[in-house]
Amino acid sequence: MKLSFREQGLQHGLNYLGLTFAFALGIAGIWFSYKLLELNKDMQGELGYLP
Repeated sequence: MKLSFREQGLQHGLNYLGLTFAFALGIAGIWFSYKLLELNKDMQGELGYLP
């Protein structure tokens, strides 16, 4: 099945969008985990727990 040029462009666009979304999600996940760990350390420090 031969796709028209427009349909091919749309397919590539969707693939690119998917990759970009996955990449952004990965970065956000890593950043969120890091912030959560930092917050956890701060809270432990304030409450006087030993790490």
